[in-house]
Formats: sequence, C-alpha cells, structure tokens
Amino acid sequence: MHWIFSLDILQNDYCALPDKVNLKDSLDTLSDLQEEAEETKVSFLMLLSNYESKKETVNNTSKNNHVKLLDLPLSTFSGKFQEFEQFKLQFMNLIVNSPSLNEVQKLCYLKGAHKNKASLIQSDQNTFDSLMKALEVRHENTRALVDIHIAEILSINKLNSENPSEIRSIVDKVRNHLRSLKNLNFELNPLSDAIILHVLSNEVDKESQRLFHLSLTTTKVPSLDQFISFLELRWIQLEAVIKPPEIVAKNVSIKNKTTSGLINPRWK
Repeated sequence: MHWIFSLDILQNDYCALPDKVNLKDSLDTLSDLQEEAEETKVSFLMLLSNYESKKETVNNTSKNNHVKLLDLPLSTFSGKFQEFEQFKLQFMNLIVNSPSLNEVQKLCYLKGAHKNKASLIQSDQNTFDSLMKALEVRHENTRALVDIHIAEILSINKLNSENPSEIRSIVDKVRNHLRSLKNLNFELNPLSDAIILHVLSNEVDKESQRLFHLSLTTTKVPSLDQFISFLELRWIQLEAVIKPPEIVAKNVSIKNKTTSGLINPRWK
C-alpha cells in the first residue's frame, strides 16, 4: 500500500512547482495513476473483507464440529419394553433435535445410554440411524406393551392398612399405565372402567373401601376417574392426620425427657 501514498507525495510535489514549468502531460498521467490506485485500493479492501468473512465462517464451523458433549441427565435404557417409549421421547428431545451435535456424537450418546440387555443390540452399520432403527424394531412391540401394562394394573399389591404413601403409589402407577395405553391408541370404555375399578377397590384397605361406598349417592356404577379422585383425596387426608414414624418417635423422646425432668423434691 506504500506506493499509493507515494503517488500522493508526488502530486503534492508537482503542485509546489513554479507556474512556468509545463508538465500538463505529466499531470494527466499522474491523475490517471491516482484513479487506478484508488480503484486498486477499493478492490483490495473488498478482497480483505471477503477473506475475513470466510475466515469467521470457517472458525464457526470448526467450533460446531468440535463441540463438547453436553452434560445432560439422560435416562438409561435397560431393554424393558415399557421403558423404551419414555427413553426414546427424552432422547429425541435432548439429543436428536440438538443442532450442535453431529451423527457421531449422537451415536456415542445412544450407546452410552444402554445397559443390561439393551447394550447387546447391534446394527448392520455402525451409525446412529441404523442403531436407533434396530432398537425401534426390537422394542416397539404393541402387543407386548399392552400385555405388560394391563398385567401391571391387575397385579397391584393389596393394602392392609391406611398408608397414604402406598395409596399415592397405587394412583401414580395406574395413571402411568393408563397413559401409556392411551398413547398406544387403547382408550378406556365403560366396561374397562368397571373391570379396573373392581380390581383396584379390592386392593385398597378396608376403611378406604367403606368410605368410598359411603360417598356414592346413586346405584349407578361409578367411573374409574371417580374412584381415583377419591383415592387422591384420601391420601391427602391421611397425610394430614397420620404422622410419619420418625416424627412420632421424636415426639415420644421429647415427652420422656420432659417427664423425667419433673421430679418431686420430696422424692429426693
């Protein structure tokens, strides 16, 4: 770029010459050179700008290709049919739909999430898409899933006492299995409601059974939602009146200490 500034110096020297000196042709030549120099300068600046832009793009691409794997609390998959639906949903949301992860990184995440029987599944090609497809073929078995969810509902353990945590556990399990069945396009109907209601009502404690029947005001068969809503209210009520064992033990200990400190002076 120094030669452009030399032209400026040369032009200034020319302007300082005496008037009698006739350098008209030289002035025209100098003017042409100056125009060419300005054009060259503009072209050079444009090239420099394009270079910087391409350099930034390359740097960004390089960063994306070397992105550090995210430290996310991903669930693992052990190979059970009933776990695959939830595992796949979470994996799709957090990993597959992430624009910062390439196919190799997604494959590493998928392999790292397998344990037990699931870790033995292999695909023909060592790619993310082929391994995910192999998992889907193996575990998206509608008939097996429906059998599993129905069996889990029908095999809920019987409650022998008024335990709020166990009642809450029953409600959570039933809701989860019914939700999974709905996702498989198996909706509840009056007959299924009556069957599940009969099974569940016989598995809760005697006092809860009695209170539920006392809450009914008609001879119509209650719905399953009605019974589940009753159980939800039931565990809230029991949690309010039944203290956990550790709190009861603490209160007894404090009471004993207080009593032992109240000694009649005549007993000394």
